Amino acid sequence: FPVTIMEEDFDIQSEENIVNNFEKKEIVIMVKNCINKMPLIYSEPLILYGIEDKSYEEISDILRIPVGTVATRISRAKVLMKSICQKI
Repeated sequence: FPVTIMEEDFDIQSEENIVNNFEKKEIVIMVKNCINKMPLIYSEPLILYGIEDKSYEEISDILRIPVGTVATRISRAKVLMKSICQKI
């Protein structure tokens, strides 16, 4: 029996999609490297907020620190993150 294979049967990525996926992976690696260079006091709330999508109140409960401190640490973490990433 002859087998007919249609192009639709394969998940063929365009060169542009392959490049975009590679670039996204590179960005993720860069962000992880930057976060790993940060003191834990700043990286913890930043990860909880930016990656785990926790509210300031939830972070406050998790880390057992005041909400205002959470806000300050996240703000400082963003500045530090920018500074670290620019050096890489």
